[in-house]
Amino acid sequence: MLPITDTTILKKCVRLLPCRLHGMSLDDIHDLFEQLRNLYPTEKWLMAFKFWSIGKYYDRHCRTDRNYSVIIKYYRLAIDILTEMNDDGYLTDLGKLYEDTGNCYYYQIEDTTVAQKIII
Repeated sequence: MLPITDTTILKKCVRLLPCRLHGMSLDDIHDLFEQLRNLYPTEKWLMAFKFWSIGKYYDRHCRTDRNYSVIIKYYRLAIDILTEMNDDGYLTDLGKLYEDTGNCYYYQIEDTTVAQKIII
């Protein structure tokens, strides 16, 4: 079992954010993660969760614009950061990010060939 540290508690809480920021504006999301980065400047993974949260925001609010490339861009940025960190502790998060990306292609862009490549 991992020792309970401030960083461990922070990770447990931040992991919940991408799917639970329904009522927040984009500015609020930026402000929240800016404050977290000020408190924990060495925690690079916070940027991945910021980008994931922004992608989820656009996923919820921009469906009528059909500008899905913005959603995919933010998911990709989050995936790139977590992949670069090469930490097994983020494998579940990467799986969820790939699932969100695949779902965006499948349900919104309706490109099942790209979705199948991402999900598989």
